[in-house]
Amino acid sequence: MQIFTDSTQAALEVGLLGEGQRQRITSHNIANVNTPGFVAQRVEFEGSLARALDSRGAARVSVTQRDGDPWMSLNENRVSLEEETTTLVRSGLHYEALVNAVNAKFGLLGTAIGVR
Repeated sequence: MQIFTDSTQAALEVGLLGEGQRQRITSHNIANVNTPGFVAQRVEFEGSLARALDSRGAARVSVTQRDGDPWMSLNENRVSLEEETTTLVRSGLHYEALVNAVNAKFGLLGTAIGVR
């Protein structure tokens, strides 16, 4: 029995894992912005997380190639530095918010059991 794990904590954990993976993949995309023929990848986990919370199942983080884009850069890759930078900043903010939520949850638990 896991005393400190409930559906909220599980969602926060999956969110942290997903955002961490998104940051790694986005950094990889940025590192390859000048690599000819490179195809950017995307991390998707929000839909899986929502389904997992509805069914109380496990959420899955998936990494997919970015395809179907009508544009291609001069070196024939599919990396938009502006889009990747925006994704990285947004993901960092999401990650920070999730960490704050975890800290608040553990703070409440600490208060409940009398730990200061």
